[in-house]
Amino acid sequence: MRILLSLPLFALSLLAQPEVTISRIQGPGNTSPLKDQAVTTRGIVTATRANGFYIQSRPGDGDNDPATSEGLFVFTSKAPPAAAARGAVVRVTGAVAEYRPASDPASPTLTELSGDIQVAAEGQAALPDAVPLTRALVYSGRGFDNLEHLEGKRVAVETILAAGPTASNGSFIGVLAGAPRPMRLRGVSEFPELLRIDTAAQRGPRVEAMTGTLVSGLVGPLDFSQRMWTLIADPAERTASELKPARALPLPTASEFTIANLNLLQLASNAQTGTRLAKLSLLVRNVLRSPDILAVEECETLAVLEAAAARINQDTLASGLPDPRYQAFLEEGNDSSGIDVGFLVKASRVEVRFVNQYGKDAIYIRPDGRPELLNDRPPLVLRARVDARFPVTVVASHLRSMTDIDSASSGPRIRLKRSLQARYLRDLLQVLTLEAPGEPIAATGDFNAFTFESMPGDDPLAVLTAGPPSMQALTDRLPLDQNGSYIYNGVSQTLDHILVNRSLAGALSRIAYTRVNAAYPASFSADPSRPERLSDHEAVMAWFSLSPPAFSAATVYDVSTGLTGAFAPGSIVVVEGPGLTPGQTITVNGSGASVLLAAPGLLSLTLPSGIDGTARLAAGEAEIELQIQNAVPGILSAAIVGDTLEIHATGLNGQPPTLTLGGGACEILSAEPAPDRVAGITLLRATLPLVKDFTLILTVGENSSDPINIRP
Repeated sequence: MRILLSLPLFALSLLAQPEVTISRIQGPGNTSPLKDQAVTTRGIVTATRANGFYIQSRPGDGDNDPATSEGLFVFTSKAPPAAAARGAVVRVTGAVAEYRPASDPASPTLTELSGDIQVAAEGQAALPDAVPLTRALVYSGRGFDNLEHLEGKRVAVETILAAGPTASNGSFIGVLAGAPRPMRLRGVSEFPELLRIDTAAQRGPRVEAMTGTLVSGLVGPLDFSQRMWTLIADPAERTASELKPARALPLPTASEFTIANLNLLQLASNAQTGTRLAKLSLLVRNVLRSPDILAVEECETLAVLEAAAARINQDTLASGLPDPRYQAFLEEGNDSSGIDVGFLVKASRVEVRFVNQYGKDAIYIRPDGRPELLNDRPPLVLRARVDARFPVTVVASHLRSMTDIDSASSGPRIRLKRSLQARYLRDLLQVLTLEAPGEPIAATGDFNAFTFESMPGDDPLAVLTAGPPSMQALTDRLPLDQNGSYIYNGVSQTLDHILVNRSLAGALSRIAYTRVNAAYPASFSADPSRPERLSDHEAVMAWFSLSPPAFSAATVYDVSTGLTGAFAPGSIVVVEGPGLTPGQTITVNGSGASVLLAAPGLLSLTLPSGIDGTARLAAGEAEIELQIQNAVPGILSAAIVGDTLEIHATGLNGQPPTLTLGGGACEILSAEPAPDRVAGITLLRATLPLVKDFTLILTVGENSSDPINIRP
């Protein structure tokens, strides 16, 4: 629906209105100086569309002012009259209006003629020459005013790079060739350099473009729509580069397992289900390489997800590969459209310990004081074991979208709900951590939150990564050109994430986003023979080692809070470190501290000079009690790896500690600075005796005056 600004009612015949030039109607600014006035003007029809036509001044009729446009859109609300054929010289009468979409009251406007449009033909003329759009014009630094002086005129683009795929309406969005594709970054929310190319408005052949396609030979009038300058392309000869097939992600090695996440774009039981399941099977098998755990969003029912699992298993067997035995898990939530979160789990490799939904009945109080269900798509928790030896917890989530987040009426409620959903998820992760200290945890999903842009008071990623527990967004490890899971109006942005705790971060091999969905045109969604455009979101996948190195920069040395200062008996302090439950309390008795950890785990404490303490690490039937005596400022890290105890120590001033082991012999395997560590770290390995309980005493000498503050 089009809404016109301050359109008056006219009692007199519009044919009697004064005649003015198009340039005078346009004026030198954003809005017409003749706004709300009835006028008559002349021009050459340069293009027609379903609800109007474009006219441009004849040679000699303009004002030669570079600040005013000689083009104008005439809105007829229906098919233009026969007199308004392309190339006709017409006399047009109507009311000058500034069109602004009702859904975007802050948008710049488009100057047009509307109301009771009357058209009279006055002959034929050659189409005016098109003005080339150059980078100097588009990147003028004037925001959306950059092309105001060309509004309605014929323009030409020599070559454009598609920043987004062709939509169902035949339009795509791009930037002039040679310019970078825009990405949603901190503090940037408008992109005036983007151009929409409408290849269907003039009823010509559509251009099917994917992100990265180069399209040449585009000519047509310049419109302004949805906060974007839009070229209404003539149905002339146009060329476009080839659409490339989606590339598969790397195969995991035998010592790796994979966790992936994919928004399924309202996968439901309907006429398109067969096609979509065929595409999903291709995507899972050929692009994601059959991930061990696939978290999904926007699936309607368990039955549909079970059908997806059956199709993938069937197609895998048909291709000659072993049956992955995918199993589907989904619990109904509260979403009004019926979409939920779920899992596809490869039972041939993954043992499911349990799957539980949390927070379905959680309530929050809206800003207007009314109670409302908090979680539209409640988190779903999977506890599993990979290859019967690697425990892992995966939490699938789908937070509230940003739709209407800036609305004056709905915005406060939406921002509050998003923030509280993130806090609920954070608290759930904390509970899961306390239930299984040291267990690797991944939080996956469509968080509807940008990676690179903070939204004060409403940033789910900021809430989740601040902890406790402290979760790391794996997206941060990717360069910009490998980022992005969604394309909105030509702008790449990252909404889908995998967050991990420190126990799992140490096992990370790599992370990647697919390029199979958001980058491809909407027309591909109907083709069951190819995986592209199953959804409008890209999948994200992480590879993890089943036998991670005992110490890595990501898992050992990130100690943000430690035992510092003077502690009275019974004091409670917060310790964060790999293998510790971030935020758990430690009771200090006298001058000592006691912590109990379960393997796989690491002890990593920042210690003040002179404090004595005890830490116990359990691994299977073996238990080590690590006595820390006369500790120096620095970091001590210990872990049991098979039958080996590994200790990292910093701030030792180059002097190795002395190890004595009660209850059995201790063989020192090495005591030298590790070559792949920050200078000042000493790595020691000791063979454990075959006893269940024993005590290891670590005594260190003087510390350097400036202990190293180690960060990943």
